[in-house]
Amino acid sequence: MKLIKKKLFFSIVLILFSFVIEINTSIAESASSSPRFELGWIDKHPKWSNIRKTTIPKEHNFFMKHTNDTKAIDLTGGAKISGEYIDFSKITSTGSVRLTNVGFYGGKSIDVKVSVTSESSKEFLIGFKKNTFLNIIFDTPKNRVAHVKYEYFITNTNTPIAIGQYTNYTNIDVNVSIFIPNSSLSKILSVTPTYTTYDKSITNGLYATGSQESSSRDDPAYGFVALLKPTTSVTIDLTKPSNYQRHVGVYYNGAADTDIETSDLDGIDTKLDAVEDKNSIAEAEYMQLVPYKYNANYYYKNFSLTIPLENNHMMYDSLEIRDREGNDVSKKFDIKKTGTELSVSALGEELKKSSFYDNAYMFKLKYKIDFSKEIAPSKLDASGYYHLRTSAKRNLNGVITSAESNVSVNFNSQLTAKHTLDGKLIPGTSNFVVNKFLTQKTKIPTKLKGYQLVSYIPNTGDLDNYLMEKTTSEVTLNYRRLDIPILSIADTALTVNLSDSLLHLKGNVKLDGLEFYGYSIFLEYNKNKQEIVSAETNSEGKDFDVTVKLTDINAGKLDAKVYALDEFGRKSTVVNLSIDVVGSLKFNSLPVDSEFGVIKIPSKKEWLKPKQMQAFQVGDYRGANKHFQLKVMFVDRSQNNQLSDRLFFKKDADSEMERLVNNQAIPVYKGSTQAEIDKNEFNINFENDTGLFFEATPDMKIGSFQGDLVWTLEDVPHESD
Repeated sequence: MKLIKKKLFFSIVLILFSFVIEINTSIAESASSSPRFELGWIDKHPKWSNIRKTTIPKEHNFFMKHTNDTKAIDLTGGAKISGEYIDFSKITSTGSVRLTNVGFYGGKSIDVKVSVTSESSKEFLIGFKKNTFLNIIFDTPKNRVAHVKYEYFITNTNTPIAIGQYTNYTNIDVNVSIFIPNSSLSKILSVTPTYTTYDKSITNGLYATGSQESSSRDDPAYGFVALLKPTTSVTIDLTKPSNYQRHVGVYYNGAADTDIETSDLDGIDTKLDAVEDKNSIAEAEYMQLVPYKYNANYYYKNFSLTIPLENNHMMYDSLEIRDREGNDVSKKFDIKKTGTELSVSALGEELKKSSFYDNAYMFKLKYKIDFSKEIAPSKLDASGYYHLRTSAKRNLNGVITSAESNVSVNFNSQLTAKHTLDGKLIPGTSNFVVNKFLTQKTKIPTKLKGYQLVSYIPNTGDLDNYLMEKTTSEVTLNYRRLDIPILSIADTALTVNLSDSLLHLKGNVKLDGLEFYGYSIFLEYNKNKQEIVSAETNSEGKDFDVTVKLTDINAGKLDAKVYALDEFGRKSTVVNLSIDVVGSLKFNSLPVDSEFGVIKIPSKKEWLKPKQMQAFQVGDYRGANKHFQLKVMFVDRSQNNQLSDRLFFKKDADSEMERLVNNQAIPVYKGSTQAEIDKNEFNINFENDTGLFFEATPDMKIGSFQGDLVWTLEDVPHESD
């Protein structure tokens, strides 16, 4: 049945052609269809509209074009790419080619994958250059179908994208037929009258052909504009329904000759994953597709954008405007920045030029990170990205719409500092690695034992407050090997008295190099380690004179050592000290004067004590197991030795009163240091019924009397010695 229908169909076509030739002038003047024809004129198709009276809506205003960035990539190896065409003639089943950057849709650059499936084609070419773009030249056997499939992807990805578009096919004459399925076809636009017919018996799509041979490939009467539904792929079928012995062509004939609605302003989300330096640019992008305008009546009256500018952690820097081909077209616009708002208006004279239309304009707002403000982590998302949200209002012929563009900037920052000597990594050292956020600061440690920092690359930052200004940055720290500090001590044979345990030490320290840097001097003895000096100097040296209090020492010889350590860990030669530790026996506090005041002559003998009792401290710092005794001697300074027989001393509560004979000392106290204690303080207090006494009797003479008490400390052997 299928073959019979085809024979019947094409026999009718031939009759139709002969009829048209005979009454060609009449058709041009009358209705383009006739009930006598089984084939219908395309301007009577249910989905048809008059192209002269129809505006292509923005949902279908995408039209594939050749751009400066369009390239053809053979995906299967069967196609031959040369000249202005891709040759699929040698394919055995299906050949595929990807054409890159064929336009913009929804703010995204689009690639199209073109696949051809054809049986025994003598010739099958698809144009990919500017003057031949998507034109199809083919020579297949009569009624042999060739399938051409278009698949749409976001540029540089394998992500499919559904696109609503229009196509403008011309040169569809008696030798060519084209089939578009209903699943893809939304509407048909053409001129009227027309020489393009369709098969009314085919209900699953549009099967179109011509009523006669065309005289011009660009004649709109031999073709139509198809509005295609948003879809990720479209397949059309091509055949030669006639016995025409040469190749034929279906031409993708450029923009439609009607008004095309302007699409919305597209805000394009961008991401800056790597910040190279403080001048790195993050871009908020907006794209405006400006369709082809058939005549000047459709030109814009005005076109402008108003964009508030971010004033937080991103600073507006500049605006770049480029067209579809990447040309800088900023001069076509009036750009003004007022306060925190940017206005961009197309110049009136540019809107009157046809070259302004059938184009795409990319508005790139360039921002820099404000490194004067440290970012708060709360301003970043969980991945460490800062989100700059911008908006733009478009005024097109008085109608205002808006769009948003979001910019994500990676604020994560990693710094690596390497330690080198003579251009090589210093063995045994580890890189300093810190992870922070851009605009934050960190301290890079530079102290390295045995080495001194001499330079660093890059040398633009403060190592103590290094600004994180790159996603990944590296600092090379260049060192020199240090000579050890030179320490000299004025006297290494020293004496320390246990009474105060003070060591007096004098000397000089010299460090390597003219640059001042720090050092410390340490004293070690027994199990003690004391830092006794901390200062800065250089190769000129610095004197020191320091008094150090020693701890946990005994009388006798003490071996100690002293050395200097610079801030880089270099240790000087150790200087050995020989310290003679000596002890002493002494009064730590002096006895008070013994004053008896005015004494009344008693009626009987009385024992009187001084107003203030004798109390003082004796210190024995001679070491453990030492012994001493305290003596007191009275020296009478009164006339006729009137006191010599009246002063007595009682050593303790169990002792008898002992007369103080003038100029004769008597022992009154004995003390010993303990075996486990190398020094001791003895608090001696003669009070109550001990100490000094005055014997008052009725036979005393009236007068004033005075004398001296002489206290003496002396070393004594132990009683068992």
